[in-house]
Amino acid sequence: MQAKTVLVWLVFLLLGACGGGGHSPTAPAGFTTFTTVLLNQDLAATIEDAKVVLDGVVVAESAATSPASQVIFFGMGDLSAGHHTLSVVIAAQTTSPNPYTVLAPDISFFDASGARTRDIKLANGSRSLATGQSIDYTFDS
Repeated sequence: MQAKTVLVWLVFLLLGACGGGGHSPTAPAGFTTFTTVLLNQDLAATIEDAKVVLDGVVVAESAATSPASQVIFFGMGDLSAGHHTLSVVIAAQTTSPNPYTVLAPDISFFDASGARTRDIKLANGSRSLATGQSIDYTFDS
């Protein structure tokens, strides 16, 4: 089980390090990426569906075919200047409630050339979540 936790952290760190220097041909002029990991604290495979919601809009959703103990999220979109709410929602799970941790969400801003211009790193969040509940963050961009 400890190996799974190390693997999740490694993938999360690699995702957080991605970016800058180049851009996707489908990327809009200036864009924002969102990365995080939702992890069952007991490493039990309870997650059937989870979402990252930014200002009421789903920016990433799990697509598991079977229950998982962790989900890695990566989303991309536009983010205007102002106050925002980011929520990691447990939309469906095998039992309810369960203890979860959201690993430090990373929000990265890129200019039109694909160069990273700014990062916002939010804190880890942990609590027991019933189906439909979330771990929420607020931040300013």
